[in-house]
Amino acid sequence: MKITFANRMVPALAYMKIAGGAGAFAGGVTAAYHCIPMVYKKRMKLADAGKIVLREATGTGVASGIGAGAMAALGIGGIAGLAGFILVATIVKDRWDDAFEPKQREEKKMIPASTTPSR
Repeated sequence: MKITFANRMVPALAYMKIAGGAGAFAGGVTAAYHCIPMVYKKRMKLADAGKIVLREATGTGVASGIGAGAMAALGIGGIAGLAGFILVATIVKDRWDDAFEPKQREEKKMIPASTTPSR
């Protein structure tokens, strides 16, 4: 699918590549920013930090690319396109994170008021 941009036809795949690359860069830098102090303080091994940075960069890049590609393929631009991009990218990134670290979904049990210890 081709989209008109600046009076020329641009393939939607170009938007996916650009957004995916920018997303991968942003995700990798953010993850590295959070991991470097932990490695420095010996709370995390360098190999584990590398895995986290790689996983975050890849996940953010994939999510950004899919979000941009979806909006480009649908031909949605402006504020609606930005909102759609954020929505699609957030959903994809959430699914990506769940694939690597499934969330522990435990039911929180309510404690009756009569059994709550008083101070």
